[in-house]
Amino acid sequence: MKAKKVIEAAQKVINNRMELDHLSRLYGTVIFRQYRDNISENEIEHAVSQLLSSYFKFGMIYDFDTFKDLLIQNIAEDIFSGLTDRLKQANTIDNVKYLILNVITIFSKTIKTRKLDGLAWKKDLTPFLKTFIIKFINNLSV
Repeated sequence: MKAKKVIEAAQKVINNRMELDHLSRLYGTVIFRQYRDNISENEIEHAVSQLLSSYFKFGMIYDFDTFKDLLIQNIAEDIFSGLTDRLKQANTIDNVKYLILNVITIFSKTIKTRKLDGLAWKKDLTPFLKTFIIKFINNLSV
């Protein structure tokens, strides 16, 4: 499958996700199954942006401390479910959670306001998560 088709399929899944208050878990993002040479940074940024758009309602105020644990859990499950069986053996879900926790901790040290609307959280989190995903993909043993 070409990376473009994979991204389109992932976007359809992301666009069909439920609202945050009904969300119990995110679905596997297939971009993690592709070779890192097939995915551009813009496509990763767009996928992260879409993921966050499905997670946050625009116009609603979210407290960082309230949603961060659920966000870490869901992103970890999303990444882990998108890994191939071979990669799952090398990366446990707890390891992925730990890596995301590190990124979110660094992010939390940079923010001044802990309560923002969904659009603001999306804009603030996108570059951090994009950088994390790029590094994660580049460090996968394929």
